[in-house]
Amino acid sequence: MTSPARRSLAAGIAAVALIAPLAMSTSATATPGKKPATTKTHTKQLLKAISVKDAQLARIAAADRTTRLADDHEAAVVSNIGADRATLAELRTDAEAVGSTLDSKAVRKELHDFRVVNYVLSGNILRQAERVEDELAADPEAAAHLEEAITAALAITAESTKSDVRDAREQLRLAKGEVESDEDEVPAPVV
Repeated sequence: MTSPARRSLAAGIAAVALIAPLAMSTSATATPGKKPATTKTHTKQLLKAISVKDAQLARIAAADRTTRLADDHEAAVVSNIGADRATLAELRTDAEAVGSTLDSKAVRKELHDFRVVNYVLSGNILRQAERVEDELAADPEAAAHLEEAITAALAITAESTKSDVRDAREQLRLAKGEVESDEDEVPAPVV
């Protein structure tokens, strides 16, 4: 290669080296017609989502479906709701202190795993258990399953998994099944 060819090749490489980072940064931050996502936008969205879940928890704590439960069951459910509202307050503090998109993603993941509907499901299980409690008291095996169902339902929080709810439902189903299977058994005729 001749000297002028080397110089023009070096100049071309230098120009590309200067322009490439600039082109990449402008294409990543400014696309025509679309506003770039900033940490402030993520934070506002997170705070709104946290507020919505907190309002849902407050509604469930004061709802008729919760206040009609037996007093000890209601107290336990409301206590769990209070603990989850405190957890949401901590998440709110974390969301306000977010410094980057990665931090906001971590907070968003925690918030996504926060299932308010668990309290509705827990209340349904407890209400059904209270309805059949007197019938099942005579059968010790059914009463044991019923007690396990109530204990499992009272342990459910907003951070509980679907399998926790499923386990409580299964215990209630087993308790009801014990009574039904006892009723189905017809004594054999004595000959």
